Amino acid sequence: MFSAWLHLASDMDLETQKAFVGEVMELVELVPLSGALVGLPGVDGLSTLQGKRLTIAAELVASPSIVLMDESTSRLDARSVAIVMRTVRNIEFAAMLLL
Repeated sequence: MFSAWLHLASDMDLETQKAFVGEVMELVELVPLSGALVGLPGVDGLSTLQGKRLTIAAELVASPSIVLMDESTSRLDARSVAIVMRTVRNIEFAAMLLL
């Protein structure tokens, strides 16, 4: 919500912002973590994988015309890379539906 508040038009009402953020959270599969603290990886808060997906979500909430994902899979194991790439595929699919 904070990223949406910073990036979306100021005349957009709160309910529309919440709906948009909810769609992005579903797209990157972060709904179960909607109330989680980011924290320190391995200590408390989000894992490295969850943090990467959160970063992608924060960028998507800004509603960019293009998304660059440099280093989106670095420091991740094969399973985590597969999850991030599924997220990217979901983003591509959602973008195709909008065209």
